[in-house]
Amino acid sequence: MILFNIETTNGPRRSFVVLDKSFLQGVSSAQLQYQVQQGWVFGIADVFWYEHFRKWDPWRLANLVKLKSIEKSLVLLPGIGEMFRAEAQKHRPASQVLVGKRVTLNPKLREGGRFFELDGQTKEIASGRTMELEERLDDMVAIWRDFKTLPAFTMQTNPKCPT
Repeated sequence: MILFNIETTNGPRRSFVVLDKSFLQGVSSAQLQYQVQQGWVFGIADVFWYEHFRKWDPWRLANLVKLKSIEKSLVLLPGIGEMFRAEAQKHRPASQVLVGKRVTLNPKLREGGRFFELDGQTKEIASGRTMELEERLDDMVAIWRDFKTLPAFTMQTNPKCPT
């Protein structure tokens, strides 16, 4: 099976796992490296990625050091909006039509490394993305607060989509 242009299988080798913050905080670099040796490939959602660059603190640095130890097995996934658009246009799952990007982290990231400041361009990109995400979240919260009950959904069939 191919997911985001990465060869995977349903067996014990080449498993594709999407990382989240709690999983990453609960494992060590050694555990991640072992899982990579077992054939795991890790996907990182773009929101998770940007969250680690919008602020700079010790736990984010620790997460980045862990990711650095397995960077050859990391794939940055497209944003959820991009995935929805691709699925609507292609009538197929986003994982089959979009390509994940390989990740290259700063070579200075290592255990016991010094805490360093992000460069201006990275801070600017992260700040812009953070503002965009916070505006979208505010819009979503405002819309959902207006719902007193969820409207009934009607099932419509699309002749282009298999059922």
